[in-house]
Amino acid sequence: MQRPLLTLILGELQMPILSLTSTHAVVSCGENIQFRCITPKPRCNVNAEFQLFINGSSISSQKHASSVTFNLVTEDISHQGNYSCRYSYQNNTIKSPWSNSVDITVVNLQQPSISHSVLDGLFDVEPQRPVSHSFTIICSTESQYPGGSFHLFKGSNITRSESAVNHSSSFSFPEADYSHEGNYSCVYEVSVSSRSFRSSASELLLITIAGKLQLASFSLTSTHAVVSHGENIQFRCTTPKPRCNVNAEFQLFRNGLSGNYSCRYSYQNNTTKSPWSNTVNITVVNLQQPNISHSAPDGQFVVGSQGPVITRGHSFTIICFTESQYPGGSFHLFRGSNITRSELQLATFSLTSTHAVVSCGENIQFRCTTPKPRCNANAEFQLFINGKSGSYSCQYSYQNNTTKSPWSNTVNITVVNLQQPSISHSAPDGQFVVGSQGPVITRGHSFTIICSTESQYPGGSFHLFRGSSITRMNLQQPNISHSAPDGWFVVGSQGPVITRGHSFTIICSTESQYPGGSFHLFRGSNITRSEVQMPTLSLTSTYVVVSHGENIQFRCTTPKPRCNVNAEFQLFRNGLSVSSQTHVSSVTFNHNVDVSHQGSYSCQYSYQNNIKSPLSNTVIITVGDLQQPSILHSAPDGQFVVGSQGPVITRGHSFTIICSTESQYPGGSFHLFRGSDITRSESAVNHSASFFFPEADYSHEGNYSCVYEVSVSSRSFRSSASELLLITITASLLPVIGAAVSAVLLLLSVLIVIVILLLKRRQKQRNTESKMKSSFRKGAANSCAGASNQKRGNKKNENHEADYENLEFNDKNVDLETKSVVDQSNDNIYESCCDEYSVNPKYYN
Repeated sequence: MQRPLLTLILGELQMPILSLTSTHAVVSCGENIQFRCITPKPRCNVNAEFQLFINGSSISSQKHASSVTFNLVTEDISHQGNYSCRYSYQNNTIKSPWSNSVDITVVNLQQPSISHSVLDGLFDVEPQRPVSHSFTIICSTESQYPGGSFHLFKGSNITRSESAVNHSSSFSFPEADYSHEGNYSCVYEVSVSSRSFRSSASELLLITIAGKLQLASFSLTSTHAVVSHGENIQFRCTTPKPRCNVNAEFQLFRNGLSGNYSCRYSYQNNTTKSPWSNTVNITVVNLQQPNISHSAPDGQFVVGSQGPVITRGHSFTIICFTESQYPGGSFHLFRGSNITRSELQLATFSLTSTHAVVSCGENIQFRCTTPKPRCNANAEFQLFINGKSGSYSCQYSYQNNTTKSPWSNTVNITVVNLQQPSISHSAPDGQFVVGSQGPVITRGHSFTIICSTESQYPGGSFHLFRGSSITRMNLQQPNISHSAPDGWFVVGSQGPVITRGHSFTIICSTESQYPGGSFHLFRGSNITRSEVQMPTLSLTSTYVVVSHGENIQFRCTTPKPRCNVNAEFQLFRNGLSVSSQTHVSSVTFNHNVDVSHQGSYSCQYSYQNNIKSPLSNTVIITVGDLQQPSILHSAPDGQFVVGSQGPVITRGHSFTIICSTESQYPGGSFHLFRGSDITRSESAVNHSASFFFPEADYSHEGNYSCVYEVSVSSRSFRSSASELLLITITASLLPVIGAAVSAVLLLLSVLIVIVILLLKRRQKQRNTESKMKSSFRKGAANSCAGASNQKRGNKKNENHEADYENLEFNDKNVDLETKSVVDQSNDNIYESCCDEYSVNPKYYN
């Protein structure tokens, strides 16, 4: 039977696409440029010859079915030009049109020139050594790229930069100084198409300054620049160029009270002086005497003549505090002359060797560091391993292990101890004998060597050595099958026959030996397709330890994307899909985190018909979820009451505010806020800190709150603020009570005096009244007797006059002392007199 002729209809080839796959179209000499030439419609299983042209001249060619990549290194400016490509078939007889063009610019900056000029002419030219007063260094270059700038280097450091004017710049030094000595060079920098390019450095120009004395060198030769009272500090002042056999006078200077020291030297009775030297700063630490107090929360103590007396079995706290001078120190508690306790900070523990997973015999190296070592005191560092779990930590201590730091962070070490594998053989047809040294196989017959080991770590592989060389790795032969979903196939003698235009799938499979591999599908001796490879998952945001509300960003990338075919990418957290996107090669996943987002992340991509990649590597995200801290107060002497809004502290008495939180992260510190301002900060000890106020004052009133701050994986996290604690200060009642008692006693004294005076006055009034009544009776009787007995003798008249005089005297006394009483009693007096007259009428005769 005659086969039908195959007729190939050749159409016009389509124009290829040329693209620049390297980053920049403007490059410098030595940079790599990379082009990609693609044919939009490749011929099936037919290689095309691709050619790359610069300015119309072919410079490279490659063969491929659909696209090629050209790599070039721009050795010189000859690589600058217009690039294009095209492809052809059948020994260059069928050619495509020219592709689009890509312009490449090669920036080749010339080495600049350097020179100097001196306006006043005061310089000498020794070999490469101009010596001057004022001088100018001039940088210049050929006219290539306008608008650049020159950098003037002294040694390897840029000292000045100037914009180029007419391709040159002048750097003026109006007064030469020894600091200007050195090797100078120029570098020209210019921006071309948003890229900065620098020329090579010019030749060196050595500037030497002469005439004046050189700068003295000043250094601290004692150990420390921070010292305490009584310590010795030692300086050294040196002249770089001493005069032969001539002594210089060196002087040490201190700048006021700032602790800034410098020196200089002079010759000829201090007439020729050097410049001031560099400065050395000395700090004298003058620590104030700390205060010590105590508190007994349950009140089981009394204050004795020498100090507090604590009831045995009850708790108490000794509190050390000092004025705010140098933050971050620690207190040592002495009992007698011995330190009993110290507040040591958390040690830092790290693995300095390369791997945390090691085999037997490998060396692992840790470093344990104290953040604040004690001056001239050795600490004893101890390394701990937590049983057989491989969790290491460290701790340091002072004074025979009596003062210990908290435990450090932990480092996990895994030791892989692979058992020795077993080796055996089998010969299915039995053509072997067992010799003295091993099996003897009959030549030409088959045999199998079997390697096996105990089940320890899944997924490894065996290497078969012959002598010292690996001969084989034992991979099982894969299986191949097919499927045709719509059933349009028949099974022929040599395999399935598929109806043209219908879909089918070829399936490759193997036993579970080594995870993570890939299948290659061959047609003849050529690979036609490969199974999708494992993607790469990376964290593109900054931190793997984050707090609530922060954004985390992952990027999932396939190493070999399919041309113009979108893959569906899925992001997994702890094995569960949380997000998906489609793209040709890579996608970015964004999440604003809360505590539920903590876990192990991985990704996977797939194509149509459920062709899935293996799971990617994992990225572990930790969400720092700090609990709200608690705040409370204590007043050791009990001088407070609990008001409706919070404690009311008696002014002048001590109180303590205590911040605490749950045990989540070791270490950390508490910040005590009053309103929106931090008033104090203290390191957390057993997840709490105490802020002591030795003498309550009205300035301490306000709303207090606590914030806990801790460092996790080199990041600082802060909790939310605690509830508010309103502290109110009230005045002491003792002065008020004293003043009230004094006032009451004074008032009682005044009242008693008034009562005594009133009683005396009343008694006196009564005495006066009785005397007046008696006087009026006698006066009336004498008057009546004088009227009826006018002829009596002189002796009786004298007695009458005396009586009247007595009456007048008594009247005066009444007028002077108790006039009101007399006025009120006149009627009674006269009435008594008239009564007497009526009783004794003989006095009227």
